[in-house]
Amino acid sequence: MGAKTRTQPTIPIMRHDQSHNQNTESEDKDEFESAIEEALGEEPRAAELRRMRDALLERRRLLLLDLKTVEDGAAREKLKRELTKLQEHIKVLSEEADITNFVEDAVRVGIEMRKLEN
Repeated sequence: MGAKTRTQPTIPIMRHDQSHNQNTESEDKDEFESAIEEALGEEPRAAELRRMRDALLERRRLLLLDLKTVEDGAAREKLKRELTKLQEHIKVLSEEADITNFVEDAVRVGIEMRKLEN
């Protein structure tokens, strides 16, 4: 009978920097989260601001539907005022989300730049 060929188990070969990156992925995330908390304080993250904006966009959509069906002049004016205020809130949340996203990106870049220096 033929002799069976026995193969050696393969062991992944990692460069030093690869194993370091794998071992510290959760540490990197913790560092990022900590830096974001420090940069933003109690302010919400960009994703949360976008969710709040999206909820207001949905509210605006519903008010616009109401505006199409309401015939009473006073009620229509009230809806228009509410829509104006809502639009301003949507604009502010969008701007805050953009600014916060910029801060989050700056923190990411700062962390990555520091890693490259080490």
